[in-house]
Amino acid sequence: TGARRVRRIAVWGAVGVLAVLAIAGSFVYTEQSSFCPWCHEMVPYYQAWRSGGHASSAQCVDCHVDPGLLAHIAHKPIALKEVWDHFFSSPTFPNYSVDIPNSRCERCHANVTTNTGALFSHAFHETKATCKDCHATAGHEVSLQSLSDAGVLKAAATRSEEHTSE
Repeated sequence: TGARRVRRIAVWGAVGVLAVLAIAGSFVYTEQSSFCPWCHEMVPYYQAWRSGGHASSAQCVDCHVDPGLLAHIAHKPIALKEVWDHFFSSPTFPNYSVDIPNSRCERCHANVTTNTGALFSHAFHETKATCKDCHATAGHEVSLQSLSDAGVLKAAATRSEEHTSE
């Protein structure tokens, strides 16, 4: 009957709206830095970020994901791989494979290449290295001890590598 059809459409419409809201809510929630330490291996990085200078001005995704909705959606499969690794492998750190392109730094530090000191020019060095090459710990300076305490220290890590974090 017509009433039954309308009711069925209303129920499935409500289910659809709830599904969209759940997906959107999870998307927003997983973009927050407070979500990162749910995986124990990220706790040292989260704690270092919280005590660092970027905590008041940048979320983890600001540095680790390109800007824009499409880039954030495209990053979700990468994040799901990290969740998979959390449950089914033993991730260890420091991990030097994280790519942080200069463009992510320059979103907040746009004029850094025009600022030069008496002995240093970012504009000159920009042609020789990436921001991450010199400022690897800018977002979170994580010690080997904190990685060891969390049980995620890579066996081959040494003190000389401590200056570079993820």
